[in-house]
Amino acid sequence: MKILRGVAWGALICALLLIAGCALLPSALHRLNPDIVYRGPKTDRTLYLTIDDGPSQSTGLILDVLKKHGVHATFFIITDHIEPVILQRSIAEGNQLANHMKTSASLSRLSDEQFHSEFLAADKALTKFEAVKLFRPPGGSISTERARFVATQGYEIVAGTIFPLDHWLENTHIIVALAKALTIDGGIIILHDTNIRGPRTAAVLDELIPYLQHKGYRFELLPEKK
Repeated sequence: MKILRGVAWGALICALLLIAGCALLPSALHRLNPDIVYRGPKTDRTLYLTIDDGPSQSTGLILDVLKKHGVHATFFIITDHIEPVILQRSIAEGNQLANHMKTSASLSRLSDEQFHSEFLAADKALTKFEAVKLFRPPGGSISTERARFVATQGYEIVAGTIFPLDHWLENTHIIVALAKALTIDGGIIILHDTNIRGPRTAAVLDELIPYLQHKGYRFELLPEKK
């Protein structure tokens, strides 16, 4: 019994240290990479919701949930997936569109020339939809040289803070529990679209948003670079 209690206390302490570490990590990362946004402005329990990899056949489900709860999000778009009607709906309902490259290919597989070409192609495609100048590299990492190129195009690179592993986990309740545990003021939530992940994201948001609102959090759109 004492062993079991020791294990339980150890697990609790590890969980608390993990959560505390997640709260401190964005500031530490920003000091190492000052050109990348890891956390939004910390103002009165504010959160920033972002959705990657859309649009898809499931984007409408996500938009339905956002509208239901009166929340807006920034959608980081893969421009090879563009569906004008769903993107126009997204903007009309108060959401933002941002750059997530032309394809979902890992940046490590692209030469610098290919990266420049795909980034600029995505930028051009998004100008038709009044997109914001925010960029999230697929996979979340980018070299210093490529980050400098992105900055020359007037973009700000956005990573995130609250990443509940929804690209890997399938259980909605576990994803929601992780997101709750990782939530901090100014946190940038990262979830995913696609035909398969989109319905799961919609279900996660339908549970997570009212919970966080009840806890006093409000959702705002990511601010653009000044």
